[in-house]
Formats: sequence, structure tokens, C-alpha cells
Amino acid sequence: MIAYVDPSAGLALLPALLALLAVAGSAAVAVLLWPVTTLLRMIRGRKQSPADAGAIPPSDAAPVNVNENGQANAAPSTSIREGVS
Repeated sequence: MIAYVDPSAGLALLPALLALLAVAGSAAVAVLLWPVTTLLRMIRGRKQSPADAGAIPPSDAAPVNVNENGQANAAPSTSIREGVS
């Protein structure tokens, strides 16, 4: 026996099914394009990763003081009142 489904219930279910279809489609595209992007990276050479893109180069880094134990300390901040008695 087949149950009757009200048309309004089907209309409420339609956006969820379309979202599921979109997710499955984008996952399939990502899996199919994975070898292509890997091949292009191998041909062009690996680009700088997004995590390293904003990194400060060592020459421009803030100065670091090293104490007698070999531990790095941040450079002391200079105060306007430094040296004023």
C-alpha cells in the first residue's frame, strides 16, 4: 500500500533534496579535479602556502634578546620617560 503525500510536504522537502544534490555534486567535482590540480602544481612548482603568505621575513622580524640561559626574550619596549629622573 502506498501512502498519500500531500503536495505541501513535497515542496518542503524539495530544498533539502536540492541542497543534498548540490553537496554531492560539488564533492564529485572536487574528487574529479583533484588529479588535475595536483598535476598542475607539479608542473608549475609548488606555490607559497596561504599560511606562509603573511609571514614576516626573518630580516624584517622584530629583534629578540637572548638571556644567559639561551632563551629568547622579546626586545624591551622603549618608554618616553626612559632616562628621565
